[in-house]
Amino acid sequence: MVGKVTGAGSGISQALVAIMASLVAVTGAPLIGLVLERTGNFTTALISIGLIFPTIAVTASLLLGFVLHDMQYHGLTRKDRGCIL
Repeated sequence: MVGKVTGAGSGISQALVAIMASLVAVTGAPLIGLVLERTGNFTTALISIGLIFPTIAVTASLLLGFVLHDMQYHGLTRKDRGCIL
């Protein structure tokens, strides 16, 4: 669907997902350690990760969905923007 609606192919889309996933890999462990240190409860630390990062991911996907919907609704396809592919 991404390749049909936007100029981004599946490879670019996979790279963007990998970049977004790196945020969790880089900040997840320190955040778990910080919450664990403050609360002393490992379950609370894991729940905080389970609430924060999915909320960010869902919000980002909703915003991207609105952008892609607008592009599709207004007819802004790859050909309209002068893309060769």
